[in-house]
Amino acid sequence: MILLDAKGRVIATTNPANRFAAYDLRHDGKLRGSYYDGKGNIVAFAKTLGYQEYDGLGWWGVVVQRTEQDDTIKQALGLGF
Repeated sequence: MILLDAKGRVIATTNPANRFAAYDLRHDGKLRGSYYDGKGNIVAFAKTLGYQEYDGLGWWGVVVQRTEQDDTIKQALGLGF
């Protein structure tokens, strides 16, 4: 999970090493959506309403999910090869 400020900087994340880094969110003017980033990840995003009583801060909530290969899924589920 990533929270971006209005300038696309990481202000909160589950990976502290990425905090305050710039993140290239490709929202293409949409308020919410998802896309494949070409690096093996599906990126889902939504513009937030703000935080508590601070509305309209321009923040974005982002979830990056690594896609899995069929073989990895089969192995995790114990399905034969």
